[in-house]
Amino acid sequence: MTKSLLKKLICLFACLSLVLPLCACGKGDDISTDGADTPVGGNSEVAPNAPVYEAQPVGDQYFTLNFDPGYSFNPITGTNTLNMLVAGLMYEPLFAVGDDFEARRVLCEDYTTEDGVTFDFKLRQGVTFHDGTEMTSSDVTYTYYFARTLSKYSARLKNIESVTAPDDYTVSVTLKSANYGLPLLLDIPIIKTGTIDDTVPDGTGAYVYGYISDTSAALNAYRGYRDHAKLPIDSIRLERTNLRDVNKAFTVAALDLLDYDPNGETSFSIQSDHELNFYNTTVFDYVGFNSNKLINTDMRRAFAHAVDREAIAKSIYGGHALAAAEIFSPACPYYDHRLAEENEYSLQSLSIGLRAIGLDDHDGDSYLEYPVEGGMAKLSIRFIVNEEDPARVKAAELISHALGSIGINVKLDKLPWEEYIEALEKGDFDMYYAEVKLGSDFDFTELLTKDGTLNYGGITHEAYGELIAEFSSSPEAERQNAASALAREVMQNAHIIPVLYKQNVVASHRNVITGIDANQSDLFYNISDWQIDI
Repeated sequence: MTKSLLKKLICLFACLSLVLPLCACGKGDDISTDGADTPVGGNSEVAPNAPVYEAQPVGDQYFTLNFDPGYSFNPITGTNTLNMLVAGLMYEPLFAVGDDFEARRVLCEDYTTEDGVTFDFKLRQGVTFHDGTEMTSSDVTYTYYFARTLSKYSARLKNIESVTAPDDYTVSVTLKSANYGLPLLLDIPIIKTGTIDDTVPDGTGAYVYGYISDTSAALNAYRGYRDHAKLPIDSIRLERTNLRDVNKAFTVAALDLLDYDPNGETSFSIQSDHELNFYNTTVFDYVGFNSNKLINTDMRRAFAHAVDREAIAKSIYGGHALAAAEIFSPACPYYDHRLAEENEYSLQSLSIGLRAIGLDDHDGDSYLEYPVEGGMAKLSIRFIVNEEDPARVKAAELISHALGSIGINVKLDKLPWEEYIEALEKGDFDMYYAEVKLGSDFDFTELLTKDGTLNYGGITHEAYGELIAEFSSSPEAERQNAASALAREVMQNAHIIPVLYKQNVVASHRNVITGIDANQSDLFYNISDWQIDI
């Protein structure tokens, strides 16, 4: 049976079956605009001047992506994972964040700042929205106004004091405190003024949306796009494919591309001949301590040598993670490799460190004890992890085994999510294994400062806030030293122990797509450099 026939059959099957969304996220509780994550469909909801297609049988002539017509494509108010991925073809930001966590200019032509507080961003001229009107600075200020007030982007933009438009091609941003990493936070897609309530607002991206049916749509190359002549394909088909059928659809080429976390709860066992392109993320795995229970800094610091990061990254995460012995990602320019060597896995260093503070097997029962008034006490640790993530559970098990091998009594509790969070909030733990997605500017404020929302360990070390602020306010020539100073302070006090940074993957059929330069900011960042052969 030919690939073309297989593809037609699977698409016919999909049309006859009841299908469900792949990763439909719930509506944001605090998004108040009427257009937030509302269904897309019908000619009245197509972007102005967008082409409208007649439904046609799908064959090999189509490059096909998954989407969910039950949710909008609005990049500011939308939350559906599938549609926000596809939206990268329709909308553009001022900057994208490269796989090396450097800011790449997209709609911003150039920018200046003298103090890291006030920035002037010069926009590309001649960029048009899909309705043919020119994008100006007022569209950027309009987009940022709503982005600052809605939950999706408000946290990353909370340091912004004001956004103004001195002229049609300049956007001025003033911050409350200096942050030279601001461009890394501006990978926010720009929409046209007045379209915040639209399910498909006008964008400036390479492709424009066209409605076909309640389960199908198309993206057509936008002729006004600056690199239109270089685009790899004229039309991209969007089909609604249920989660349980994704493997099958990809195998028979009814879907041509998948983006997923290879170690997440939803991963795929791909059967067809395919290629994988991995890209780096700011998803950070770490071990945290209850600072009110494990108060001995030397003990916590010794525990860092119990984490075999390379084994976790390679054996548990399948090589799809970057072992990190200090808090920054090894993919970013600020990772201090010499500092990281001081935190390497070593049971010998672990034992020496613990015995230096009086922990030893004093009674010969194979467990370490420490002196207390009236005798000796066994060191027992309650280590908690969310049971719903197999990779994190295995990582916690490996760390527990390492600690147990030198005589520490570790009770590893694998808890359902609600119980895990409850234990963290109540401080009912000694250690915990966790994962957090950091901002692209590597701001550790919420994790390390006293009032941080992720500070479950009760950290009150004031130097962290000062060093985080120093890193943010350092110009490029000084940022490496500021980053190393912060990383060293975290290592010496060991309120958290870095483990790794995860990678995601783009799967495509072998020899179909070349030139992918995927990154966490935008899977389709360099779409005009792709070649697609279907």
